[in-house]
Amino acid sequence: MLNNLLFAGAEAEMSSGGSMILRMGFEYEAAKKFWIRSGFCTEYNSFSFGIGYLAKFVKIDFAFSTHEKLGITSSASLIFKIH
Repeated sequence: MLNNLLFAGAEAEMSSGGSMILRMGFEYEAAKKFWIRSGFCTEYNSFSFGIGYLAKFVKIDFAFSTHEKLGITSSASLIFKIH
């Protein structure tokens, strides 16, 4: 965590006989309960981007990712918090 609003992460993976794969990304709280996310992976030169919002008991996320062979993929999720 770089500060209270910005998180950045990175990961390196290497298997015997394979090349190194790097994954990196960040999450930024742009406004209260609203996040922007982005990332990159060297395996298939894949980029990702997403936004998220946290309401009282539900978290809403939308994301898009690119893949050099598969094209653009989108996703949406609703996560309900039950006490």
